[in-house]
Amino acid sequence: MKRKIKLDNRLFPKSNKIKQPKIKDTINYDNEKPVFSFIYLDKNYGVDVCTGEEKLSFLQTMLTLSKCTWSTLKTAAKHGLGYEKIDKINTSLPPQVTDDVQLIAFRFYKKAPMVGFRNNKTFHVVFLDRKFTLYDH
Repeated sequence: MKRKIKLDNRLFPKSNKIKQPKIKDTINYDNEKPVFSFIYLDKNYGVDVCTGEEKLSFLQTMLTLSKCTWSTLKTAAKHGLGYEKIDKINTSLPPQVTDDVQLIAFRFYKKAPMVGFRNNKTFHVVFLDRKFTLYDH
């Protein structure tokens, strides 16, 4: 004998149409918390050349930064949670990163710069300048 299972319509609507979530017309990304991307990370300034202590500090810094909004980070001290704008570097950018991109630097291990750029709420890490050679300080 087959049993008929009654489904809760709230969990399983009869319609096959998937409703798109409503998205705000404009998003103020300054009110969002940063997420981190490593797709443009330079191999000469990447995690692989860092010591274990530097890697741990890098991770701790990202965790701390990810708890703040971009608005908070904009107004914080550059050698604290904030960042500074970098106008000129001593190496070339990855080919996917155009010259008009504004580089910024957060600090991680002993104030070593973590340099990259912001796109909306994403911070793309490009360089971990652990030896302070990427730009003039």
